[in-house]
This record gives sequence, C-alpha cells and structure tokens, in this order.
Amino acid sequence: MKKLNWQQAMEFCQNLEFAGHTDWRLPSRKELNSLIDDTQVTHSLPISHPFLNVQPSAYWSSSTHAYYTYDACYVGLGYGYVFNFDKHDFNYVWPVRGGQFDHSGFLILSELLDGQERFTDNLDGTVKDNRTGLIWLKNLNSI
Repeated sequence: MKKLNWQQAMEFCQNLEFAGHTDWRLPSRKELNSLIDDTQVTHSLPISHPFLNVQPSAYWSSSTHAYYTYDACYVGLGYGYVFNFDKHDFNYVWPVRGGQFDHSGFLILSELLDGQERFTDNLDGTVKDNRTGLIWLKNLNSI
C-alpha cells in the first residue's frame, strides 16, 4: 500500500469495494488505537495477530485534531503512539468497517469469552476483532 495524504485516504476508504462490501472507512484514532498491545515494545500489535504487511509506521485516522484542525491524528504502529500530522503529509491507510458503538457513538470494547481468540479470520481477506466487532483488512498489500 502506498502512502496517501489525509484527504486521499478518506476518499480511498469511502470508495473501496473489497470482500463484497462498500462500507469501508478510515478508522477513528480510538478504533485504530484499539489494536495496540501496550506490552509490545518495538511492534505494537498483539503477538498473535493475523495481519500481513502492516508497517511499523504511521497510519491515518479519520480524527481531525481538536485544536489544530489542519492536522489529523495518526497511530504509529511501531511503538503504539497517537500523534498528529498536517493533513497534507503522507501516511499509510488501513480501512475498517463495522464495529460496536454505544448510544453516544463511543466504541464498545467487549471482554473475550474464556478460550475465545482476539481475532477471527473471515477467510475473505478480512479479520474480525472480537473485542470491538471491527472488520479490518488482513493483508494491507491486497488493496
């Protein structure tokens, strides 16, 4: 996947048709950050994650910075940090769909059942995060 500026990333996700779905979007910073495993030091995804070709670099979120509205938030998947870049800069994109949200629009994080795996491979090029209900692309080089 090549790097895009923020506007291009938003449009790319909105126009994406993959695995029979057209409701892809750029994840919010909280959705993207929900993938982070704080116990990891040099690569912030959980050890047993099923994803392919994820770069230890910055990934755009759909979240505009609250004060600097010319910036958008990103999540650095190398060390798991959230920061902001000018929307004209270029970063990676990881489309998402679905999710579980409460009445205020906040992402719901569910506890996993005993023995339940964090991720389920949907066998269509996507992976479901069983904590959030979010559907992520499995191989970031597939788009």
